[in-house]
Amino acid sequence: MDDAEKKALMDQMVADRGWILPEQKFYIEKDPEYHARQSAVYNHVIKREGALSEKMRELIIITALCVRLPGTEVETYVKNHIRRALDLGATEDEIFEAVQCLIFPAGGPSLMMGIKCLRAVLEERKA
Repeated sequence: MDDAEKKALMDQMVADRGWILPEQKFYIEKDPEYHARQSAVYNHVIKREGALSEKMRELIIITALCVRLPGTEVETYVKNHIRRALDLGATEDEIFEAVQCLIFPAGGPSLMMGIKCLRAVLEERKA
């Protein structure tokens, strides 16, 4: 695959998701076929028509990411999905309440990760 085709894959990822991480650019450069397959799964799970809206799927992803990994790396992922959820019409209160649900199954640190990321995205959007 030539550079123009790889760039097209990167541009499509931004169009589909609203972002592209440096790690994603790297794996597109190294193995565009991997990206094409992974992206097809992502689009099938997240963007297809189904019982859940894409907005609801983003809320689920936000909460799962808050539980999954500590640290600044996961903050990037949580913030990206919060931005996407807002772009899809989720309200601040919907995201807040989804994150509040973490207290029972996942505890305070996961809850605080969600709150921290929500606050950061809301502050960024005010600026």
